[in-house]
Amino acid sequence: MSLSIDLFFIGASILAGTYIFFYKETPFYLKAFLFFLIYTLISELVATWLVTHGKHNTNLYNIYGVVQLIFYVYLLSNFIQNKRLIKICRIVQFSYLFLALMNVLLFQKFSKYNTITYAFGCLIIVALSIFYFFELFKQKKILNLSRESPFWISTALLFYFSCSFPIIATVNIIQNVPELIINSIQTLLLLMNILLYSLFTIAFLCRIKIRKYILSLL
Repeated sequence: MSLSIDLFFIGASILAGTYIFFYKETPFYLKAFLFFLIYTLISELVATWLVTHGKHNTNLYNIYGVVQLIFYVYLLSNFIQNKRLIKICRIVQFSYLFLALMNVLLFQKFSKYNTITYAFGCLIIVALSIFYFFELFKQKKILNLSRESPFWISTALLFYFSCSFPIIATVNIIQNVPELIINSIQTLLLLMNILLYSLFTIAFLCRIKIRKYILSLL
């Protein structure tokens, strides 16, 4: 079973998350994020195993896509200060779950990759990420963004989902996509995954306090 290179970047994120897991100052959402990344890695390994054994992994990715969206909305709701929007995020999570269920039962079914559900999820994540940056720019106090986990996570999500949305939307519209285009899309998604999990790794590691010692020579 050949493993995709982006799986190693997921593993690096998990190692970074494990390193800071027992820090007292590590917020709960980062600890929950670690378990989500473990779930992501397991899902990818199972999906790879299914493909190498000639089986379809569409159902697995349909389930993962819904779990992914619901968790990322939870994650972003921890970064946002607007209490009204935080409450709306809870409603969005349940609404999205209902939308995904309706899409499976009435439209794209379970055996086909649910691009409609994923496209709506992309729009939700992009909107929440943009709102986080909007609040960030309105803050009067100066923040060291290189030390802010929410900044790195929101940057990663904004980049990944704003780029993947047009790709998925195009694939959904075009019938009988040529193999050359499929290969190009897979390469592009691979690079996007590498950047996504690299930024997630930074989000964990940026919380590590590095103490500088000054050595004086006598």
